[in-house]
Order: sequence, then structure tokens, then C-alpha cells
Amino acid sequence: MGTRAGAPDGEFWGDVDDEVALHRYRTLVNTIDDGVYQLDSDGHFVAVNDVIVETMGYSRDELLGEHVSLVLTDHDVDRIGRSPART
Repeated sequence: MGTRAGAPDGEFWGDVDDEVALHRYRTLVNTIDDGVYQLDSDGHFVAVNDVIVETMGYSRDELLGEHVSLVLTDHDVDRIGRSPART
């Protein structure tokens, strides 16, 4: 999980245990208005937020494990494949 600018590592969520921090992270990701997803190194969905589920017309269970080409054009899939990994 990220940290705020200038904050020492681990202080983004305050003094809470990992379970509370994970709950806060999930709440944050699912309350923003943008679609958020995570792909594995082969381009398969490993996480999707509620916006992605609602927008794509598939259930979360239908999306997880599927290749991103299920919902994106070949051009967009190629662009993702060429994007450098972000850390």
C-alpha cells in the first residue's frame, strides 16, 4: 500500500493492524468513481472494483481469472502489454 508524501513507511493508514488497513484500502478502491483492476503478469484479472463489475456487465467471479481481452480491444491490450511496470 502507498504512503503519503513525506510520511515514513507504514504510516499511511495510521497505527492499525494489517486487517484494518486492508479493509480501509478495499473501501477506498470501491468508493472511487473510476474503474480499478489488477492484472497478473499474463494479463488475467486478479482484482476488480465494483465500478469495473458494473461497467463491464460481468460478475466479479466471471471476470477474475479471465484475460483482459475479454473486455478490451486488441489495440488496448497491446498498449497494456507494452506499458512498463509501475512500482
